[in-house]
Amino acid sequence: MHSLKSTWRSVSNKHKLPDFDSAGHEATQGDGEQDGGRLDRLVVAHFMLGNTYPFTEQDWEDTLGLAMDTGLDGLALNLGPEEWQYTQALSAFSVLSRLRPRSSTSASAPFSLFLSMDMNVLPCSTEADGQALRDKASRLLKEERYLHWKGRRVLSTFGGQGASFGGAGWGGWLRSLKQELGEKVMFWPAFFLPPETILSLPYVDGAFAWNNAWPSGDAPIDTQEDEPFLRSEKPYMAAVSPVFSTHYGAEGAWAFNKWVTSCPDRSDDLLYPTRWQQLLDLPRDASPEIIQVISWNDFGESHYIAPIRGAQPGSEAWTEGMEHEAFREMTRWFANRWRRGATSAHAGQGAADGSAEFDVDGENRDEVRVWGWWRTHPSDVVASDDPVGRPTHAEWARDLLNFVILIPHNHSQSRHSFRVHNGNKHEMQVNAGLNTFTIPFVPGSVSFELAEQGQVVLRGEGRAIERSVQKYNFNFWSGSWRVEA
Repeated sequence: MHSLKSTWRSVSNKHKLPDFDSAGHEATQGDGEQDGGRLDRLVVAHFMLGNTYPFTEQDWEDTLGLAMDTGLDGLALNLGPEEWQYTQALSAFSVLSRLRPRSSTSASAPFSLFLSMDMNVLPCSTEADGQALRDKASRLLKEERYLHWKGRRVLSTFGGQGASFGGAGWGGWLRSLKQELGEKVMFWPAFFLPPETILSLPYVDGAFAWNNAWPSGDAPIDTQEDEPFLRSEKPYMAAVSPVFSTHYGAEGAWAFNKWVTSCPDRSDDLLYPTRWQQLLDLPRDASPEIIQVISWNDFGESHYIAPIRGAQPGSEAWTEGMEHEAFREMTRWFANRWRRGATSAHAGQGAADGSAEFDVDGENRDEVRVWGWWRTHPSDVVASDDPVGRPTHAEWARDLLNFVILIPHNHSQSRHSFRVHNGNKHEMQVNAGLNTFTIPFVPGSVSFELAEQGQVVLRGEGRAIERSVQKYNFNFWSGSWRVEA
């Protein structure tokens, strides 16, 4: 797990890469639509190699297959300093080279992997540090299924803005890497610097604003922090994430995380679908080139969208029984629409851009879907036995049940209603398209019914809201339900 939180505001003017890279190779895609009518856009997810210590080849096969089924174009492999992480990265590429794309995937290009160097933990102060890192990076960059962007291999980081490499800095390090590879990479780091500083660095080819996945402070998410990057000539990788919450203490096996005690960002009011919808509704000439989901498997920070697999970084206390399948399924739906240049399909809008089907390729396109997620105790509850203490910014949390209801447009002539039972009964009318609701919760059971033309077509029950707890947990439980066509 890794955590750096800070924000800057600035303004800066739309991004188009040259049609040829620095080695003179013609780009493989233009700025227009790809074959099949999809735009030249990618959706990837951040993947923590640090949680793969016990991974076998079967684990990799299952993980990569599920990522393909989620409609992702690739995974960003977060590489730490341990040698076994590098070995697992090689294993991931090896397994991927033997996998065929799943027939149900909606991704527009063959699934790929790329490197995200975790400069928060990788040594980077000496020339020897730089050479050691370059040796690993150059080996992985040569893999056949490595992610390319317009003819160049994408190389990313988590942090690293202060890396010196014995005085060479990133400029010198990248020049040496080019000599070893025989071509220039697409350097697309997540530096924690003001936007104007990142965009002015001559060796930075693309910008990735990690912290923009979450709101800055006690406020709803918006795209204000993205604006300098969207106006830049450099391509932009936008971040989306369902939640941010940790609960580490200063003692015990994970005491090295003592600088992260617990810090839930405001995530309760439909953060994940709202962020996606805001990016979908941007003009095409002022949109990101890549969206990175944070994350596939960072259990320590609670924002995983995949099932829990592998090793956990001391996070079992807040991840056990807290599945995030709803976020994974929503990712597939939103990724489909964004890649096609479709809008967010808010309920009540027409279907002029191709309807609100679940899967654009045809599978499950007529299914009615319900996704729900919430915390399992009120934000002001007092835990009876928690040595870490009340989370920082706990007062930012909203005690809300979050629901997304997807009604395909072939159901548009029917009348739908959605009833939630938690303390009182709450009833809402739902329309064709994407419906989003929040409902204040109280301790007790949570259940719902979805009715069509007055007849109940779906019933569901989720995790109850607890009245008292021993330990704080600001992670989400999520559930997924469907009405078969």
